[in-house]
Amino acid sequence: MKESRHPVLLSRSELDLVTLGLWHWEDLLRTSRITGKAQKDDVRVRDCEQQIARVRNLKARMFRAKPKAVQP
Repeated sequence: MKESRHPVLLSRSELDLVTLGLWHWEDLLRTSRITGKAQKDDVRVRDCEQQIARVRNLKARMFRAKPKAVQP
C-alpha cells in the first residue's frame, strides 16, 4: 500500500480525540512492556519498546505540524 503524503484536516475535537488515543495507546504499551519484563519475555519487551518509539514519533510529528491559516 502506497503511503499518502496529503495533509488531513481535522477539527479541534477530532485532533483532541486522536491525541487522547495516542496517549492511551502508549500507556497500554508501557503496561505490556512492564508485564513482559516481569515475566522475563525479552521478545515482548523489545516489541513494546519499538511500538512505543513509533507512537512517540507520531506524537512528535503531530505536535510539530503547524495548522495553516484558513482562507475566508
